[in-house]
Amino acid sequence: MGLFDKLKGFNETNTEAAKRLYDKATSEYKAKNYYSAVRLYEMAWDKDPDVGTFFNLSCCYYFEWGTSKDEKRCYELTRHAAIKDHPAAMNNLSFFLNTGYGCQEDRVEGRKWLERAANKNDVRACHTLAHNLHTEAKDDPKLLDRCHKLITRCATENFQDSRAKVNEWFGPIKEDEWNGMTTVDMYNRGCDWMNGTNGFTKNLPLAIRCFEAAAERNHAAAYCNKGWCLEQEGKYALANEAYLKGANLGNAAAMANLAQNLHNGTGWPKDDTAARHYLIMAQEAGSERATTMLAQFFAEPKEEPQPIYSEDACGDQPSTYDMDEEVNELVFNDWTNEEKVEYMINNMNKCVSEWRIWGDIDMYDVPGLAEDLIYEEEYDLARKLLRNCLSVCESSDDAGDIDEVRFLLAWVYYLDYDGNDEYNVPYYRLRLAYKLIMQLGENPKLFGTQYEDLADFYDTCYRYGDDYDLHNMPDYHISTWYGRQAYKFYSKAAADDDSYYSMQQQARYLMNEPAVVPSNYQKAELLLTKAAKNIMGSLAFYLLGDLYYHSKYGRRNVEKAKECYINFINKYYCYNLYPYEYGQACHNAASILIDYDGSEEALRQARSILSEGRSHRWCFGAVDRLYGRMLCEGLGGERDGAEGRRLIAEACDDKEGEVHFWTKL
Repeated sequence: MGLFDKLKGFNETNTEAAKRLYDKATSEYKAKNYYSAVRLYEMAWDKDPDVGTFFNLSCCYYFEWGTSKDEKRCYELTRHAAIKDHPAAMNNLSFFLNTGYGCQEDRVEGRKWLERAANKNDVRACHTLAHNLHTEAKDDPKLLDRCHKLITRCATENFQDSRAKVNEWFGPIKEDEWNGMTTVDMYNRGCDWMNGTNGFTKNLPLAIRCFEAAAERNHAAAYCNKGWCLEQEGKYALANEAYLKGANLGNAAAMANLAQNLHNGTGWPKDDTAARHYLIMAQEAGSERATTMLAQFFAEPKEEPQPIYSEDACGDQPSTYDMDEEVNELVFNDWTNEEKVEYMINNMNKCVSEWRIWGDIDMYDVPGLAEDLIYEEEYDLARKLLRNCLSVCESSDDAGDIDEVRFLLAWVYYLDYDGNDEYNVPYYRLRLAYKLIMQLGENPKLFGTQYEDLADFYDTCYRYGDDYDLHNMPDYHISTWYGRQAYKFYSKAAADDDSYYSMQQQARYLMNEPAVVPSNYQKAELLLTKAAKNIMGSLAFYLLGDLYYHSKYGRRNVEKAKECYINFINKYYCYNLYPYEYGQACHNAASILIDYDGSEEALRQARSILSEGRSHRWCFGAVDRLYGRMLCEGLGGERDGAEGRRLIAEACDDKEGEVHFWTKL
């Protein structure tokens, strides 16, 4: 060791030394030099356990790689890694708690860690939990919903027997699986899966399974509901087949649904003769809806009033009759949203043709009304309007504006999600949006902020694709493809519309997503500096703070970082809009004031920032831990060792799972 290395060692903090030893140990572990890896990991642990997860070290003790078996130490290390948010460690910890390996057996606690590992998409945890739920579902059928999602997730990775289990557990229901349930019972269970009623979670694949079982016994309504479920999945031709079977068994709703699709040319070619036939059948079966649809689709032609000519008023040219004499734009603007939607649906062919010519006339502007409905969160009306419009556009020879309609309908699905927060699957309706988005192609024809919204969709696919089983969707791409699409459209929105939000998102990718776009910290700094000048650019202050705070960006300037973080914190709405960033900004700003300034005024300001951060419900472990340190040491105010130690201890088991800290008290 040279003199420089010795001096460097003398100047190292425990944390820096631990980091150096931990990285070297990891290299030795990868090279399978386990004896050396164990020694170096333990040296790093002694200096600062918070430097890493130490998951590799737990594996060494379990498999006796480079050391003798030590169950208690293996359990301790596995728990540490689990607290540090390591999914595989969570799964292993669950196994240890269930079997009493190195610890006291605690199956309740073991189940909690198994749930957390599955929520982190650890495939082994998903597999184990799916098997547990399938057994428990015998007493509580509602658990089959999550069981289906988990085992399907495992099947996408071909893990163990998962594909076989999907077929075995969720294939067509056989006669011996009815377990005494009547046809009506099975139909009603399908309705519960379809509607999310009676304690069931909405799940269309399971609803279809039940309806198919009931339909096998010629339950007409089961065919109809199966068709509706298939429509929601975009399988229109299969939906029509189900409607046809239900109609032939006398179900009036199936007749009406089939007639509507035949009239619109949805799933099968347009056939008004057949549509009229099934509507008349449904009307004769007592369906009021069929009567309304007959009047709407096949209204008797009205005699048009003759134009009135006046030589005085018109000179040599006769006047022309105003096609919209009874419904002019002023009258239209006074209507309710429901009335506007009804008018447009009843006159959709005219609206589409006129909107392409006179896009600024409200009574023809379907996308304009749809955007208003989306802004007002009237998603049902927007969905109804856009579905009808898309059907007309798809059957039109001129599909010039179809991209915008498809996008707006997808955006409704995206915003009006129907998820299950308890099981961490909040993106159910993105499945419906996904197909429409994929139909847009590489360069869709959109307008204004729609490019920004499209980028948000791709960004969600990039960051949360596993949450809604993107691997099972048609036209699936690897995750970085979605990230590149997001960056592309954020860039377009920033360039075309000067969108400050998109500039911030661009900068985020340039700073933190090298797999998507090559890092460019200089460009990120320019974008964020420009965005920060706008009232909508609050996040830019946080990202600039990170740019100046973390040395990896090559712009280390703690004074600038502190200023940016404090500007971000002082935006009154940031703690709700950006909860994670707000907590991290409070922590980093306070750390700078404590460690780089240290004056009494700076310490008081740091304490005030942390106290304010803790007052919001989004507070997380990092803030509590640093505030606890200030209380223990009496920094910036009165000393309160007991409260400080309590906060630090709680921060070690942060309930929200955002940040975990390891501490020795």
